[in-house]
Amino acid sequence: HPKLFISAYESFAKAVRTADVKSVGMIGFCWGAPACFHLSSTDLVDSMVIAHPSFVEIPTSIEKINKPCLFLCAETDQMFPMPSVDAAKKIMAEKEKATGLKSKFVIYPGTKHGFAVRGLLTDEVAIKAADDAIKEAT
Repeated sequence: HPKLFISAYESFAKAVRTADVKSVGMIGFCWGAPACFHLSSTDLVDSMVIAHPSFVEIPTSIEKINKPCLFLCAETDQMFPMPSVDAAKKIMAEKEKATGLKSKFVIYPGTKHGFAVRGLLTDEVAIKAADDAIKEAT
């Protein structure tokens, strides 16, 4: 289960934070989302990107977010379906209104869960979406 690896991500982020760096960003694909949610509530990261997340607990996961975040979402995603995306957007909009915390949601039409890292090389829509996701995240 991905939550078992959170301590490893936390240890890594602590090591990076002690290096001479100006800021630390984190990207979580699928199973990496729970670690992003957790670390965004600490001082170990400054921002995060989440692509087609899994194990999102609404509202708990989203309420943990305390850093600017970018959500890269598939249009069809059994792990983060549109009702969950809409609920997350609402929570983040409330956070922005209350605290100024920024977030952005990009939904890629015609894509499925996993498009950003394991899309079919024969699927032009998935290829274009993955390329755009890289641009959004950098």
